[in-house]
Amino acid sequence: MILEVLNKQGDTVQDTVAVLESFRQYCNDLYKAQTIRDEGSMEDYLAHKAMKWLTNEHRERLMAPLQPGKICVALQEMPSAKAPGTDGLTVAFYRAYQDLLIPQLVTLFEEVAENG
Repeated sequence: MILEVLNKQGDTVQDTVAVLESFRQYCNDLYKAQTIRDEGSMEDYLAHKAMKWLTNEHRERLMAPLQPGKICVALQEMPSAKAPGTDGLTVAFYRAYQDLLIPQLVTLFEEVAENG
């Protein structure tokens, strides 16, 4: 339970209703839709950005079938104590069982690439 917050005016509020109102106002301001001032503003913004395009070589490399060795290299480059997913399984776990897991990961990644 949150006992106090600073409201938009910078005052500390402790009353439950005032705390909730402060959060409501914060979220309202945070997610308020911003309108585009004119039709060309997005094009003007993007025109000044350096856009890099993929070369055919890059496209071919990105679309190439996934190789198990690439997953091994990625595992070796990651910190051991980190968990790359929401399941809490650490990189050390994946390294310890890589002979069993990498073929499954290749299948999983291919399925994701094909079907989203």
